[in-house]
Amino acid sequence: MACFLRDHVLTAHAASKPEYQCDKCNKKYSQRSNLIVHLKSHTGAQPSFGCPTCGKKFSNKANMKRHILTHKVLKPFKCHACDKTFVNASERRYHVLHSHLKKPWPKKNRGPRVRASRSRNTTEAVCGIAIPEQNRATSKGDDSQE
Repeated sequence: MACFLRDHVLTAHAASKPEYQCDKCNKKYSQRSNLIVHLKSHTGAQPSFGCPTCGKKFSNKANMKRHILTHKVLKPFKCHACDKTFVNASERRYHVLHSHLKKPWPKKNRGPRVRASRSRNTTEAVCGIAIPEQNRATSKGDDSQE
């Protein structure tokens, strides 16, 4: 247990925090143990931890335990703005920051961006319904016809 306390003191209370970076995706961690857990996500190994309630699979036991909390009936952390409830204060804090205060979510480094061949604003992209090209102008409420 002393090892965890030492790591906490070194990372949380040090003037300059150590940084451990993944060689494959450049994601950074303040603790080496977190980097080691992350590196397992690049091995391609099949997830081995399953949620007993819904069967969703996880490659990390801690992620599975966090997911299991989403099935709890008791969610004591209530958002004061919209009355949505959460299983922990951290989820509520992120909800308030990003839903009500409109703080952008942090960008993830997922490599070069690949653009879609068609606009994401099309009806097909939004609701999965394909509208033939000649009908798109009239389906959007555009009354101007030639």
